[in-house]
Amino acid sequence: MKGGGFLFLAGFLLVVLSGCGTGPEGSSASTGPATATTASLGKVVTAADVQLTVTNVEAPFSSNDQFLKPKNGQFLVASVHLKNIGDRDLPAGSVLTFQLRDSDGTAYNEATVPGAPKPPDRVLPSGGQIDGGLAYDVPVGKRFELCFTSVKLTTPLIVDLGTY
Repeated sequence: MKGGGFLFLAGFLLVVLSGCGTGPEGSSASTGPATATTASLGKVVTAADVQLTVTNVEAPFSSNDQFLKPKNGQFLVASVHLKNIGDRDLPAGSVLTFQLRDSDGTAYNEATVPGAPKPPDRVLPSGGQIDGGLAYDVPVGKRFELCFTSVKLTTPLIVDLGTY
């Protein structure tokens, strides 16, 4: 495997093996001494060589496809800005490095929603940055958090999105 492919696979394995988010009563999902780095909507969250900002959340989001309806209640689109402040490449794949969870711990898969911004899918070189949108089909009235994991992080970056 070439370098970028290896890092992307390593990032995927980290996501699968480490999990993301917090459980009930704010308990950490991690069993080790480290805790997740958290921020709120519009604030920059930084750890290791990564900066993440969720700049906006739109829920309900209306698809450009009049026939596409959310199965869970509404589409939620989180607009993100990701920056690599380190000296090595940073793999960023919407499905592999980002995860949306609600306050009950339920994880939601990314949805393809016509009209939503493109997801931030690429390897960021040192100093590189990308903006993108992450779309999900979610229930109404839940509190959500967006988690970012990477091979560069020992704990996830978590952004509290609020209730939608």
